[in-house]
Amino acid sequence: MTDGYATLERKWRRGDRITLSLPMQPRVITAHEKAAELAGQACVASGPVIYAFESTDNADLGSVALTAGSDCTVERHPELLSGVSTIRCGSSVAIPYYSIANRGRDTSHRVWVMKR
Repeated sequence: MTDGYATLERKWRRGDRITLSLPMQPRVITAHEKAAELAGQACVASGPVIYAFESTDNADLGSVALTAGSDCTVERHPELLSGVSTIRCGSSVAIPYYSIANRGRDTSHRVWVMKR
């Protein structure tokens, strides 16, 4: 590591390859205390991607809740929207925000949900 960057020093040859594995465990994010409209709420992310809870997967969006220690797991779905990973937190399922409203006309979603 050099100044926060991984460095590789070697004599490179044609055909050399680098494989990089960056595990991105899902995490629960709480809003900053100065964001009064988000008080008591949290959202879920994996790496740089924010996820949303959509009514297609969660019948009662108003009852979705997260805790800082929520046991969330990433589930890969190659058949869903040409390959999307979802995050399951208990019985609730979140999809990447960029993929909302692609599985039905009358869907609703929430990024920020109750924090317990």
